[in-house]
Amino acid sequence: MVTKPDRLARSTGDLLALVKRVCERGAELRILSMGGAELDTSSPTSALMLTMLGAIAQFERDLMLGKASRAPGQRASIRAGRPRPAPKAIRFRIWRETV
Repeated sequence: MVTKPDRLARSTGDLLALVKRVCERGAELRILSMGGAELDTSSPTSALMLTMLGAIAQFERDLMLGKASRAPGQRASIRAGRPRPAPKAIRFRIWRETV
């Protein structure tokens, strides 16, 4: 008996391997927190649902790890910190135009 499928395994492959091992030993896996419904791995429909939920949980985890691996305050296209000064040639040209 499990409350959430994403707490049971870290990837879809691990989840399916664990369910297979449980079923080989003559037991069933039941997941309780499915919006009031109980998910039982003994039926093909429930096995399909469990596979999809495992894939979604793995996707969410991969997204979370991708965001966590970046430095704090860093986004994909935003550069943090003080802007770089213009190159010397551009500064000289601007200075000549203003004088």
